[in-house]
Amino acid sequence: MQYKLTSLFTTVLLAMSIAAQVGVPLQRTTVKTTPIATFAGKVTPNSGEYPITVQLFETKQTHQFLLVIKQLKDVHKDTVTIPNLGTMPRIQLQPGTSSNSCIVGFLDNKNNFKPYKAVIATGLRIRVKVLKRYAVYTQTTTVQ
Repeated sequence: MQYKLTSLFTTVLLAMSIAAQVGVPLQRTTVKTTPIATFAGKVTPNSGEYPITVQLFETKQTHQFLLVIKQLKDVHKDTVTIPNLGTMPRIQLQPGTSSNSCIVGFLDNKNNFKPYKAVIATGLRIRVKVLKRYAVYTQTTTVQ
């Protein structure tokens, strides 16, 4: 069996069978109730200062995380699903281009940060924008 790594648009193409060989479970046995990553920022429009908190939580699925965004009394939730690269997922929050934004991403097998979503707050408006899409595919080649 031969694996070929190809890039198409911003999609990472990898072999799913690598994960099966390494033995990464699809379900977590224990789910942490505390956030695994947190970002805190401030939005300062003309009418005052609004703190914003972005947190990532584990879910029962190994490669799926819950993104919780809090601003004043509002709580917004989103799901972050990262590809199965054959290792346990390493998800991170990094500061964005301004003090009121952050980037949700993950580390690949070479410890390179891969941006996935941006959380941007403008006044009391919160926006989650998908920056890049990632997927895992299986490719097999038959040798005769």
